[in-house]
Amino acid sequence: MEQSADISLLYVEDEAGVRNSVGRSLALVVDRVYTAENGIEALEMMRQHPIDMIVTDIRMPRMDGLSFIEKLRNDHVDVPVVITSAFNELEYLGRAIDLKVDKFINKPIRMDNLLDVVGRLSEAIMTKRALRARRQELEHYRQAIEQTNFVIRVDSMGALIGVNRELTEYFHIRGEVPVKITSLASLLAPGDVAELMAQARKLQVYSKTIPLIHGKEHYTVVATAFASILDEESVREITVMFNNITPVIREKEETIERLYTDALTGLPNRQKLFYDLARLESGVGMMIVDIDGFSKLNHLYGFEIGDNILKEMAQLLQRIWPDERLRALYRSDTDHFVILVDAQGTDAWEGSRSLADEVIRGVEEHTFVIGGVLSIEVGVTIGASRVGEDDLYSEALLALEYAKSVRAAFQCFSDLDGVKERFAHNLTMQRKVKNALAGDMIVNHYQPIVNAAGEIVKYEALVRMHDPEDPGVLLTPYHFLEITRQSKNYPILTKRVIANAFRDFSDADHGIGINLSFDDISNPDVTAYLEEFLQEHRGMKVTLELLESEGLKDLKQTIRFCQRMKGYGAEIAIDDFGSGYSNFVYFFDMPIDILKIDGSLVKRIHEYRGYAVVEAIVQFARRLGLQTVAEFVEDGATFERLKTLGVDLFQGYHFAPPKPLEAL
Repeated sequence: MEQSADISLLYVEDEAGVRNSVGRSLALVVDRVYTAENGIEALEMMRQHPIDMIVTDIRMPRMDGLSFIEKLRNDHVDVPVVITSAFNELEYLGRAIDLKVDKFINKPIRMDNLLDVVGRLSEAIMTKRALRARRQELEHYRQAIEQTNFVIRVDSMGALIGVNRELTEYFHIRGEVPVKITSLASLLAPGDVAELMAQARKLQVYSKTIPLIHGKEHYTVVATAFASILDEESVREITVMFNNITPVIREKEETIERLYTDALTGLPNRQKLFYDLARLESGVGMMIVDIDGFSKLNHLYGFEIGDNILKEMAQLLQRIWPDERLRALYRSDTDHFVILVDAQGTDAWEGSRSLADEVIRGVEEHTFVIGGVLSIEVGVTIGASRVGEDDLYSEALLALEYAKSVRAAFQCFSDLDGVKERFAHNLTMQRKVKNALAGDMIVNHYQPIVNAAGEIVKYEALVRMHDPEDPGVLLTPYHFLEITRQSKNYPILTKRVIANAFRDFSDADHGIGINLSFDDISNPDVTAYLEEFLQEHRGMKVTLELLESEGLKDLKQTIRFCQRMKGYGAEIAIDDFGSGYSNFVYFFDMPIDILKIDGSLVKRIHEYRGYAVVEAIVQFARRLGLQTVAEFVEDGATFERLKTLGVDLFQGYHFAPPKPLEAL
């Protein structure tokens, strides 16, 4: 027989032999057995120990068993009692019944009978204890609900039974005019009441975010309802809890409003524009209004004046175009305002175009007075487009850029010949670059750089791309590099070229040259990536070729970059020197090692002036202790001519075209 968990039993018997023998047997089915010789000792045991069950004899000295039980009942002690006795007098039986004795067992005691009775009473005690704990838990739960939620109790028909104090006090604190709550229908919409009651009557838990109305105030609550009191199988009472999430909802709405609002002008911002664009139907046109020369106004008059111009422009646009044709007005960028207009049908769009003229004319005729003293004349340029198959915003922006390039006041994307095709081509190429990066289809080809004896000294890494849609086609940078530089894929492309170069030449005898643009050296992610490779491959012969043809825009930043890279042992070369942006200021502070003479000069080496210019560059470099590399050496005659000038290194198809690593 298994022992019952956590049950304490008191066995009262005056005969010592019986007491000890039976006590040992009882210990088999309960955790703790206490023994007493008579009722007096038993009462003392009850005071000293928590007792769950009593087994007692009747006839004992000093105090008999029935008197002991009677004393317990008078003291309101309600524990199960088993009487053992050799006497069957009716008087004892009657008193035992009156004292609510649970079981009467005759002596001599059959242990199997006693242990069975004790086992069943132990189970009843454990069940009662669990129910008591459950009732206490439910009571705590009910109190917690009452104290932390708004609670209404209704009958099965929805009539009010009670409202907790928290709900009443909440409405009172808010200073609302008292409105008597008579039923759920006085707070909730009829449909919500019907759904809530139907689920609760089916003994299902209802939980839903719904509106609650009290007087003139509207709230948002999470309503939870369940049948809390059952009468046999019918529902007698339903508890409805309201968790008021109105402050959270309002805070969320206010946060979204702030995120979607331009702090300076109070207009919807760029994020709101794109949110709305994603939900646009057809028949909508867009106009991007650009303030001409705004950056110059900022630099000339200061940012505070610039901010005032933007605020006044926002007000002016709203005044010029207040009618129903204006869908929405946004500030999308520093000096860009975006207007969405109705453009359903040709007539509507033509009308919108005429209204664009009103904006241009209205701004030109308006004098921006700053601080009541300063008057500034401002002009605008507008690019426009309509909802079609392509990107509305990008089309309007492209039209704007074209208008600015030809100094037109207005340009519609649909009127641009060939621009759609170029736009589509650019989008296609951007997609291809993205897929090529994902599919490991960006590769390096390498072109040798030789000395005057024709011996290979190093190689230059040149990027190539396998067309993801036709992997047999190898694309040169001409097809994709400039387009990629306008996207977030450009730094990824640069890092791929760097990784390929270090992988291919980490154990090579020859050095490797890697091209870097100013965008690369000004991108901390790219420079950190490059530094990791240089640290890992110290001793590797690496030349970093800075593309001078686009201009090194921040000389101080470029100098810091070069000094850092030279600290890892890299050489610095100025690539495309002489291509049009050559700045001799570089040579004062930049730690340059190599000048690469641009191919446009090398191609003219057989002309008098071309020869003279290259000669001057070589002599200049020699005096500064710099090596020279001539690019685009296409034939032997050019090679020989350059050698007479003292050029140090040479590169071009005369020696070899760019090849993949395995073909070197």
